[in-house]
Amino acid sequence: DRIKERKIVKVEKTVLNGKKASSQNVKRILSTLKTGNNDILLVYFSGHGGMEQNKTFLFFTDDESISREELEGMIKKKNARLSFLISDACSSSIDTVMAPKAVKKGFKKGEKADAYDPVFRELFYSYRGLLHVTAAKEGQYATGTDNGGLFTIALINESLMYPRTSDWGKILKEASESTNQKYKKISQYQKGSADGTDNQDSQNPQVYSFPKYTGKNQEIVINDKDTTPGDDSRITPDSGE
Repeated sequence: DRIKERKIVKVEKTVLNGKKASSQNVKRILSTLKTGNNDILLVYFSGHGGMEQNKTFLFFTDDESISREELEGMIKKKNARLSFLISDACSSSIDTVMAPKAVKKGFKKGEKADAYDPVFRELFYSYRGLLHVTAAKEGQYATGTDNGGLFTIALINESLMYPRTSDWGKILKEASESTNQKYKKISQYQKGSADGTDNQDSQNPQVYSFPKYTGKNQEIVINDKDTTPGDDSRITPDSGE
């Protein structure tokens, strides 16, 4: 929505939630979607995931699953200039979600929204290929708060809402570090849980594929010491209220 508001790109959005978020609907929409060779395609999934026989899957509301490999293949067939497959789901054999409270990130007053436009343009117009990333590496659980998954908060709400760099590699590294910080903060208050997460000491997002940079090799950086991403002081334990 922020990219649409800033008129960085023209956005056409399809949202599937509840019963509509079925594997058949996902396959139908992707198979019939018309994309040009200069388009940008983003597929975002938030829900349950798992791993079986070293293969990771995403689970949908019709009790069916799509393997990560199959979903990536469907996206690649669309031949968009730049594609994204971003998932906030577990990559372990058993899924779990924890929900401690969180406080939304604040930003420095007086910041102009258009200050980030050159960064957005570089991110979305100077890369080609597929960026495929998920919230937790294979064998790990992905956790969440009342405001969403830790990885979604770190990547979307923090790193991409007000991007400080036009380098996707640095953005993903920043989001990964922030996700892990939040997980460790949360895990301090989740000892003794029955969901199996006691044996997991970190949550590390995993990148499966990365797009090629096609710009002029000039990174755009916005410096602001007052809005350092990854501040885990915003994560507080659930009071049980």
